[in-house]
Amino acid sequence: MKTFIADNPDAKVAIDQLQYAQSWFATYNTVAVRKALEDEVQAVLSGKKLPAEALKAAQIKADEVMRPYVEQTALRLPQ
Repeated sequence: MKTFIADNPDAKVAIDQLQYAQSWFATYNTVAVRKALEDEVQAVLSGKKLPAEALKAAQIKADEVMRPYVEQTALRLPQ
């Protein structure tokens, strides 16, 4: 790695930035899940929904988006 950095000093920027890295929202079909949440936040900000109503709707939509992943990967628990 030292040789690589010596030969490519610009690559050290990425290494130096790791100390500032933060976790981020990532899940199966992240874009669709994030859009469900963002749409509902917008509905609250525009006065079309109350926060609790929007949160419930976002969860329902996220569950719909995530269903294929859950069905393929989750353990089937007895009902």
